[in-house]
Amino acid sequence: MSQSEDKVCKTLDKTDVNEKINKIVDELVIQEASREMVNEVVKNLKEEYGVSPSVVRSTASIIHKHNKEEIEEKNEQVEELLALCH
Repeated sequence: MSQSEDKVCKTLDKTDVNEKINKIVDELVIQEASREMVNEVVKNLKEEYGVSPSVVRSTASIIHKHNKEEIEEKNEQVEELLALCH
């Protein structure tokens, strides 16, 4: 018998479900606005300084995730493989 068959679900509470769905919708709207703001900043950096959008996004992602060392290690491994392929 699978887990899903063992689990008993309670009857839907219309108010609770509605509130939770609306919370998801609100968060999606916030995400969309944030994405648009990020795109504008990336575009601005490209236009003003000629910085590649992929470089801007990668840099911001590394700072956000605090994974610079991990990226450096991966890049070293890529360089080693490239050297073997040439």
